[in-house]
Amino acid sequence: MTPWIQEFGWRYGLTYFLLGLLCLGALTSTLRAYFRATHHTFHSDVADALRGSEAGEQDSEEPIVITVRQGRQRVLMQVLGGAALWTALAGVSFALCVSPYYLYRAQSSVEGHNYDQAVREFQRARRADPMASQLYNGFQRSIAQEERHTDSVLDASESRVRLHGSDPAAHSDLGNVLMQHNQVERAIQEYRFALSLKPDYALVHNNLGNALKAHHQGEEAIREYRQAIALEADNPVYHCSLARIYAAQNAIPEALREYRKAVDCGPEFVPSYLPLAVLLHQTGQRQEAIATLEQLRKRLQKEPQAQRLADQVAQTIRDWRSGQ
Repeated sequence: MTPWIQEFGWRYGLTYFLLGLLCLGALTSTLRAYFRATHHTFHSDVADALRGSEAGEQDSEEPIVITVRQGRQRVLMQVLGGAALWTALAGVSFALCVSPYYLYRAQSSVEGHNYDQAVREFQRARRADPMASQLYNGFQRSIAQEERHTDSVLDASESRVRLHGSDPAAHSDLGNVLMQHNQVERAIQEYRFALSLKPDYALVHNNLGNALKAHHQGEEAIREYRQAIALEADNPVYHCSLARIYAAQNAIPEALREYRKAVDCGPEFVPSYLPLAVLLHQTGQRQEAIATLEQLRKRLQKEPQAQRLADQVAQTIRDWRSGQ
């Protein structure tokens, strides 16, 4: 079960279910108290009227009838008021409980690769609790890989921005989705807006650099990558991003420098090894290139699902050693 369901799924639902039971119990007790008090007051009024009638204080039975009618009206009004309060509390409790329930069903559908059902369950959850911005994050992460559902992801991201316009993460996530839709200019606008809300957001600087690179604004992209590195110098992703654009501009020494920094900062970050090895091999640094591929092969062998790629790297090492 993914973290967003763990946080907003069964714990969320159980909490509000118990809250609903508590409200229902309190309301039941209140209604019983109302009925007891009303019953006592009603009969007291009638008894007082009868005693007054027997004492000769009343000339007819009409005041007694009026007292009975008023008592019945009082009972009716209190019952209606209690029912309205119960309905309101029950509705709130149901709305708070039903959204995590639909989220749980959506996550189960994702795990079963039934993405169409996941979309429907997410939409039901959003109708039940439209203000929960966490729904949009979880939904994006769960079905973003399904191309036919990218419109739903975009709609969720835009809804989150409308609800939480001052949240830089909401604008950053929308920018990421827009990049998947090849709406680069809009993505750049969202990233810039996110940075206006939080200038030290290193990840957004990196993502803005990617968007600027896709928009053929290389120098501005380099500035954003450098800004991200200035904020988080030990993040290998940012060094890799800068290395890639240097390599694309044929600035090989700078690209090698950044790839080496990426490997040093994050030895577990596998994507930095292969491009570094290729650049080293292209520049005639064969031994270092082979050593880099050996490091990559050892790391891939630790992952069962990466065995095929590890075999391909091993074959490349043999080819380079044989001079091919």
